[in-house]
Amino acid sequence: VEIASVSFLFRADAPPEHAIRVLENVYFSANRELLRKLLGREKPMEGLRIFVGYSSWAPGQLVAEIARGDWTLAPADAGAIFERKSERPWPERQAPDDAHRT
Repeated sequence: VEIASVSFLFRADAPPEHAIRVLENVYFSANRELLRKLLGREKPMEGLRIFVGYSSWAPGQLVAEIARGDWTLAPADAGAIFERKSERPWPERQAPDDAHRT
């Protein structure tokens, strides 16, 4: 787990320098100068999600977690990333055990 890093996803009409395209008009970067530029816009948080820290998987770990059902897979969708409030960006998912409770 790395807690001192900052990365971000953002929308852009044209491919910016120091960023990787992840979806149409959606890019990923960890470049501080690019982040400063994005934060200097009139509405800086519109079309921008900033992430502090990250963790990674050992070889085969993610595949095993998916096979176990630990992850819900869905097609990539820019709307799911940017259209929710940044305080609660990911949709709530009902746990399987909760479906049987009344």
